[in-house]
Amino acid sequence: MRTLYITLLIILLMAFIIPLHASLAVSPSSPLYTHFVYMFGHANFIHFGINGWCILMVHHQFRFHRLLASWLASVALSFLYYPSLPVLGASVIISFFMGFTAPWLYRRKRLAFCQMLLLLVIGCLLPHIAGIYHLILFALGFIYAKAESFIHRANTLKI
Repeated sequence: MRTLYITLLIILLMAFIIPLHASLAVSPSSPLYTHFVYMFGHANFIHFGINGWCILMVHHQFRFHRLLASWLASVALSFLYYPSLPVLGASVIISFFMGFTAPWLYRRKRLAFCQMLLLLVIGCLLPHIAGIYHLILFALGFIYAKAESFIHRANTLKI
């Protein structure tokens, strides 16, 4: 329950920085600090509302190490690749957690897994969306889930 309260607080704080969206977007000509904060800004209240809802859907998976991994992956990707449009929003971190959830959904809720993939593909085809960021972070979340599972099984076998 604690993660829900922290998540709601973070979502509320992100609403207050919507007016700063132009100074938070990352692009080839943006200042260095934007690479570290672009995922906290949103273009408008609709963008914020959709991302806020999605964050609430995955908040139960938040652990410090997973959030740190998703943020570091988002930052690293922003230095490696620049799409034609500026990138802004928490959807990159959401994509990481969608990828993190994918192995579990595939095994237990195949229809939900298919719906998630369909939404990811549709989202990548929409204009003004950095689809490559979403796909790469989804893949990194999937890899992170597999690595975490492998480490957990290895630790369980030692006991």
